[in-house]
Amino acid sequence: MIIFIYGENQHSAAQHLGAMRDRFQEKFDASGMNLATFSGKLEIGPIAQAIQTPGFMSEKRMVVVHGLLEQVTRKPDAKPWVEFLEKTPEETILILFESQSDKKVTKNEIYKQLSKQETFHAYPFPILVGASLEKWAKDESSRIGLHISDTFLRQVTGLVGSDLWQLSGELAKLKAFAQSEAVTDEMIALFVKANFQDAMFDFVDAVSQKNTKLALKLLEEQRQSGSTDFHLFAMLARQVRLLIGARDVLERNPGATKQDVGSELGVHPFVAQKMLSQARSFNVDQLQHIHDLLFQFDKKVKTGDADMETAVDRIVVEMIS
Repeated sequence: MIIFIYGENQHSAAQHLGAMRDRFQEKFDASGMNLATFSGKLEIGPIAQAIQTPGFMSEKRMVVVHGLLEQVTRKPDAKPWVEFLEKTPEETILILFESQSDKKVTKNEIYKQLSKQETFHAYPFPILVGASLEKWAKDESSRIGLHISDTFLRQVTGLVGSDLWQLSGELAKLKAFAQSEAVTDEMIALFVKANFQDAMFDFVDAVSQKNTKLALKLLEEQRQSGSTDFHLFAMLARQVRLLIGARDVLERNPGATKQDVGSELGVHPFVAQKMLSQARSFNVDQLQHIHDLLFQFDKKVKTGDADMETAVDRIVVEMIS
């Protein structure tokens, strides 16, 4: 079975992946020995071995691969991956998890070829906007027992935007303060911080300008506003991936425009313009080094060899230096 979970709505995508992983472990893998996860710099050999290895005292095995399509963008490079992924045994549940847009994912050669398989399934999670975003916020408010009017809820979503990680955090802060009371305008002004993506752009601007004091100040502000280090790490990883993509566009076309970058990365023109400007402050080797560090710390945190706060601080220092 081959499953794609993808989209820029990483909050919902991650929840869906987590639910599938939990169901698998509950039904097939109580021992926890039949789940393999790959991220960072991906290589065919270890992934192929994991996919072909039979389950240990289980009829099923799950293999989760993060960000393959981001690394394999050219058709010739996709061929060897497609050749062995197409041979995924029926006993293996292969999940390819991507943070790219629907347009970006579906035009990738790996997706095109694997989508022809009988056991192929796709779960896209696009960014929520407008009525769909408000509905999500309303459902989340009900789930946590937050009493907030539609008018104030629209005010919150207007401030935060489509980042569901931050939006869920802001609603949780309001719930913690309001308890069983209704949310007021004063509470929103006091606790709800504006869009985290804008703050991340400001942070990367400070980093690219080697403004250590401002970069660390912005980082601390995010922590004080309630952003967890797990969220900060995820956003840093996403930002670095976008910078690598923008830098790649510039390497191939030094005169690239925001439209070129937006089309290539599948992002809004405003984001593309920011990425284009910031990517000029880094070279390919610098960005690859930071990306490798992100991968290393991700593994260390998962194995208990490092804590997430240390990981975030180290990545920030490396980006500044």
